[in-house]
Amino acid sequence: MTAPNMDAPGAVASGDRAQGEESTGIVREKRLSSLRAQLAIHGGHVVHELHDASFLVCWRGYSKALPDLQALANFARQVGAV
Repeated sequence: MTAPNMDAPGAVASGDRAQGEESTGIVREKRLSSLRAQLAIHGGHVVHELHDASFLVCWRGYSKALPDLQALANFARQVGAV
C-alpha cells in the first residue's frame, strides 16, 4: 500500500476538510455573537437561538421569529444596530 499523492490535482487531506468545517462553525458563532452584542447594545434586544437553528428576537414584550442567521443580520440592519 502506498501513501496518497498529495501533489495530485484536487487532493485534499482528510484533516483539512474537518478543519474547514470547524472553522465554518467558528465563523458562524463569531457572527452570531457579534449580532447579539450589537442588538443588545443598540436597543436592548435579546436573541434566542431555537432548537431548529432559527432565532427569536425579543424587545420590550415584543418578539420576532427569524428563520436563519442571514435574516437576523437583515433585522439588525433594519433596526440600525449594524
